Amino acid sequence: MIRAQTFHQSGHPVLRAAMTGLMKGLGADANIGGQAIMAYEEFQRWGQHNLEYGTPARKFITIAKPLAVVGLIAAGIALIVRAAANEQTGATGTSDKSVDKIP
Repeated sequence: MIRAQTFHQSGHPVLRAAMTGLMKGLGADANIGGQAIMAYEEFQRWGQHNLEYGTPARKFITIAKPLAVVGLIAAGIALIVRAAANEQTGATGTSDKSVDKIP
């Protein structure tokens, strides 16, 4: 009796190549796009699991971490915008209020 060994790979070959072809057609590197999508999906599963099964402390941390990151990004953008505005107006951030002016 002859036995044939077969190995199963999930998904149709055309479908496996479709995303890569789409990304190449759009001019993006498919590997970077795929890695970003996988990282987002992993983050989403992590958050969903913690919110559903975690302790109250873990639930708080799950919500607080992304909010802290968004807050830090917003603060960084605000500082950059403020620095650019100061540079355009020529302001140095120091004042001469402590210097007595002679009339």
